[in-house]
Amino acid sequence: MKYKFITCALGLLISGCEITNGNNVAAAKEENQCVFISMQAAEHTEDEIDDGYRSEVCDFAYWTQFWLDGFKLDWQTRKETLIGLGDSPEEKLKKVLLSQAANTPYQDRLRAVNWATDLLPTLSPKMSAFIEHNVIAVSQQMLELESAVTVLSRLNAAAEKQIEEQAERIAQQQAKIEKLMKIEASMVPRGDGSNQ
Repeated sequence: MKYKFITCALGLLISGCEITNGNNVAAAKEENQCVFISMQAAEHTEDEIDDGYRSEVCDFAYWTQFWLDGFKLDWQTRKETLIGLGDSPEEKLKKVLLSQAANTPYQDRLRAVNWATDLLPTLSPKMSAFIEHNVIAVSQQMLELESAVTVLSRLNAAAEKQIEEQAERIAQQQAKIEKLMKIEASMVPRGDGSNQ
């Protein structure tokens, strides 16, 4: 009986370890999953893709660090880098991530949102979620704010122009009133009988 109990306990322990180990393997597999779906496909063997390139391009941490590093660069440096990049998915993702700093011009940010939207189907679920929440949503908010600021600036400029035009008309009217008052003053006879 004692041996049956020990055997049963060991069986449960081993099966529990296998279940836990299975979950860890699945989590590790997801963690090591490439951010680009095309590089996860079965047609790519490990020999076809350079290990250094694959580890860099596939690594989620690499891309998040690349995104963070982009914020440290001024726009001119980022723009020069953008010009040198091509249209492969990896280079397009670099373009998107380099276009996220606050000082990115409106047109370049809008272009980056379009690139990001085009890239979403080629990315892993984890990277897609990152791009949707940290790139597309944030960029769209900034684009909306910039649009609102532009509209308000135009409205303010138009109102300022109207105020200047009204001030000029008031000055002209004031000058006419002063002329008329001088003419009237010259026509009114004085108490001594002279007109001056």
